[in-house]
Amino acid sequence: MNTQPTGSTEKSELLTWLPAGIRGTISLIIALSLAFVLVGVLHLYAEDGSEVELQGVVLNRPPGVGGFGLWRVRGTLKDESAPHVYTVTVDAGTTFGHGLPRIGDRVKVKGQLNSPLEIYALQVDREDGGGNIGEYENKGQVLERPANADGIGLWLLRIDSGAPLTITADALTRFARGIPAAGQWVEVKGRLQSDGSVLAELMRVDDFRADELIVRLRPGVPPAALVSRHSLTLTRSILASANIHLFVSASGQEMEEEILQEIKTEDADIVAWAELNYAGGIPEGNPYDIWEWGGQEASGYVNQYAFDQIHLTSTSITVTGAGLIVAVLDSGVSLSHPALNGHLLAGRDFVDNDFSADEEPGGAGWGHGTHVAGVIAHIAPAVQILPVRVLDPQGRGNSFAVAAALEWAVQQGADLINLSLGSDSDSRLLHDAVQWAIAQGAVVVAAAGNSQSSLPHYPAAYAPVVAVTGVDAEGVKASFANYGSDWVDIAAPAVGITSTIVGPEGDGYAGWSGTSMATAFVSGAMVLERQRYPTATVAQLAQMLRMRADNLDGINPGYAGALGGGLLNVAALLEVPAYFIFAPQLQR
Repeated sequence: MNTQPTGSTEKSELLTWLPAGIRGTISLIIALSLAFVLVGVLHLYAEDGSEVELQGVVLNRPPGVGGFGLWRVRGTLKDESAPHVYTVTVDAGTTFGHGLPRIGDRVKVKGQLNSPLEIYALQVDREDGGGNIGEYENKGQVLERPANADGIGLWLLRIDSGAPLTITADALTRFARGIPAAGQWVEVKGRLQSDGSVLAELMRVDDFRADELIVRLRPGVPPAALVSRHSLTLTRSILASANIHLFVSASGQEMEEEILQEIKTEDADIVAWAELNYAGGIPEGNPYDIWEWGGQEASGYVNQYAFDQIHLTSTSITVTGAGLIVAVLDSGVSLSHPALNGHLLAGRDFVDNDFSADEEPGGAGWGHGTHVAGVIAHIAPAVQILPVRVLDPQGRGNSFAVAAALEWAVQQGADLINLSLGSDSDSRLLHDAVQWAIAQGAVVVAAAGNSQSSLPHYPAAYAPVVAVTGVDAEGVKASFANYGSDWVDIAAPAVGITSTIVGPEGDGYAGWSGTSMATAFVSGAMVLERQRYPTATVAQLAQMLRMRADNLDGINPGYAGALGGGLLNVAALLEVPAYFIFAPQLQR
């Protein structure tokens, strides 16, 4: 059976008459000629007749230290103006300048055009050492994240009121505490690129302070006893009778769960409880989208329908909040806003640890505390407001700062504490702090949160804190508002609320939505209630609030019983018969 390829027999017969040495020489010449022809054909295919130079940003690259494979670069060819996404082939013949680029780096690619959008790379240079123009560190909320499970790709974060920040994560990015989900807050560390994006070296879910630990020691145990056993430094103590302290890692080691469990187990003889310093802040969710500037004219603020909705305009209301103090624990309050002139007491800043509680500019939380204070000031026109800054410009804080601020506010004589903030983390510290504040006679009102969830939001879910959810102008539960039959107490207006604000345009007025605003309505009403019924206990005030609310079950059948007592009714609240005040204390 003949197994030779077609054509081989004919060639052999043609050369058989030649001497063997000559036949070998001719065969070698033929083979070399065919090889040269083949190389020429391949060279022509690779060049495709044109050399190109591409400038752009790396969108994706193959894994591995050599970078061999297909890259995706968005950019513009030299002498052209329209950008496109190009597939760039990198192999052993490609040289790199300034090191191997990462996703997000600006590069210059020199090579050969194989097709309109495909380039074989002869040389790839990172521009300006990769386009890095400085270190970057900040916190933001995840708006969009890559679809792939490993988190590699482009992220969008809300940092402030401007356009979302683009974050690039690649194979060298370290994710601490898992891959963040959309809606979560994260801390980002990396390199700022020349196009304004950030190449992330670290992305960490911002759910607690990495190097801090809160401990309640057993009665009589000094903080030095714990310091002597671990590499810790005592930072601050609060609630002296409770023996609660904040420690920081002396070595900078992160206080992850393993270390926490070690202290709980090995130091049980001196430690009553220990927990991480949980992060929290302005309730998350859709209403955290930036407020809408309304100018510097106050008519929309003083005449809005929300005040009629809660029956604030009733002529039967004679109390004004005179002689009472509401502490607003928030992002600070604009000390220069004309509508708050005469309301503000000297406050304190627990973020920068000073005695100026003015708003700090720059973040998406800028103006939040001022907005909350304006609602309270309008409902209780003679009340004094104690501004206490516990949130940074992004609207983020931590449980220890809030607890310390609660203690300080009560010591300054606060009759009511407004907490338009919160967290999904159940904190022993916050629980003990609010219980202590309430035991001192202060009413504590807190936001139920904006996650459209029935899961408890803290500290609102702690009894007897008054937990406030939100409704729209028709009394329908706001689409974002949390709810719960076993922990929500009351509902109040929360959609498109106009109030005082401070921002890039200065002091003025703006609309904002959220259970933060609803909380301010209830705080304002309860300070009037406190003035009207000065001998009532905190529990009685809360019970009256729920009993005199307008039932919302009929227009919210899907949330029957889950919106607390119903919609806040200020006029009805202040008309409670006197005998109710002297009834036995009612517990929640």
